[in-house]
Amino acid sequence: DRYQRIADALEAAKSGDKIVVRAGKYKETLRVSRPVMIVGEGHVDDIVIETNGRDAIIAETEFGSITNITIRQRGSGFWNCIDIMAGKLVVEGCKLSSASLTCISVHHKDTKPKIRRCEIYQCAGTGV
Repeated sequence: DRYQRIADALEAAKSGDKIVVRAGKYKETLRVSRPVMIVGEGHVDDIVIETNGRDAIIAETEFGSITNITIRQRGSGFWNCIDIMAGKLVVEGCKLSSASLTCISVHHKDTKPKIRRCEIYQCAGTGV
């Protein structure tokens, strides 16, 4: 209950911190720029990050993880559910959808994410 927005918790987080996300719908874009763990508390369907007309999550960190969260990108344009710019992000036990471009976009040859036990559905473009 310390932060109302996940983005505020990310901004205050230090490398290695664990950010626990409670049930709710969060309409915000997250920029993961340091190695943190973002973990949904409760059932994956009850923890929703949703954006309209922009990327839902932009990851540009060497390490980090996102676990047990539903992530939806809505709206038209060239947007991603998760845009992984660099690093070794782990996405586990999440539900991902994108009404626009791609569910998971991976950039650069040295970027090596791990996607485990995720449901990727309703992608207007490519899944991964």
